[in-house]
Amino acid sequence: KEGIPFLSIGSIGIPAFGITAINKEGLTLALHFMFTKSVKLVGNGILDIALQIIHRARTTSEAIDIAKRYSFIAGWNLFISSAREKTAIIIENDAKKMSIAYPKDNYLTLSNTYISEKMKDMEFAPSYSWYEHNISRYH
Repeated sequence: KEGIPFLSIGSIGIPAFGITAINKEGLTLALHFMFTKSVKLVGNGILDIALQIIHRARTTSEAIDIAKRYSFIAGWNLFISSAREKTAIIIENDAKKMSIAYPKDNYLTLSNTYISEKMKDMEFAPSYSWYEHNISRYH
């Protein structure tokens, strides 16, 4: 009963909130899995983190603040846009670090690859076709 009302979009067989969602404040969140060598066994699950963001954040800054409170166990990109602020961000993380990607020239693109140089050192591609598929979306 507390928090911001939201709508979550899922798929058959995945009964989870927050994979893709929009809240009453106009904040939208979409999760993108990342292959990374930086993982750990203890921490917070991504669906719990996403639920807290979509249920509590009114702005992209609040979304960042909420994400920083949690210990991620694997690599994820959280694409967050704000209708009210007319902007978007990507919260990039792995089990050890986090980086925020901001629009350049009012443009922000996301695939299942890290954008910031800070995050790329632990990223890996399970196959060359995976790498090509994701990199080609930026061109």
